[in-house]
Amino acid sequence: MVEKKFVFQQVDDKVIERIVDDENVNINHMILKKGDALPQHYSNSNVYMIEHSRKVAGNFHEKIRKGLF
Repeated sequence: MVEKKFVFQQVDDKVIERIVDDENVNINHMILKKGDALPQHYSNSNVYMIEHSRKVAGNFHEKIRKGLF
């Protein structure tokens, strides 16, 4: 498998962006402010979410930049 880098925004504003859209998987990147939510909608797919705080994400990205991961 060829490695492919997927770029996504790292901002404090609300963002919803599609990272991967192919026949096998759809991956969206979402940043929501505390208390924000998405409208309820129904789909014929499984949805998995990874939640993290800005502080945790910031530390993680800093470690990646330093080559610790």
